[in-house]
Amino acid sequence: MSMEMEPEDRQRAEAVSREREEYEEKLALAYGEIFKGGAGQFVLKDLSQRCNFRNSCIQDAQAPNPNAVMFQEGKRAVFNHIMFYVRHTGGQGKAR
Repeated sequence: MSMEMEPEDRQRAEAVSREREEYEEKLALAYGEIFKGGAGQFVLKDLSQRCNFRNSCIQDAQAPNPNAVMFQEGKRAVFNHIMFYVRHTGGQGKAR
């Protein structure tokens, strides 16, 4: 029994992969365009503080609240998602 893909399946998989890459590229360009200027940098600074980017998500080490930690980690995950795309373009609105 061969585990190789049929040519039609391989072509579909390659097309889906290309579409995903194109989408990711467009998304990175959009994030870079939005956050490249002074206002975008100002917003990123605010988000980094609001999303606890540089701080621990555990507020009380003696009695950590799992729900509070998950909430804070969710905020941090959103900020990291934004920064992934901003870094992908170098914040210049164009892909590296």
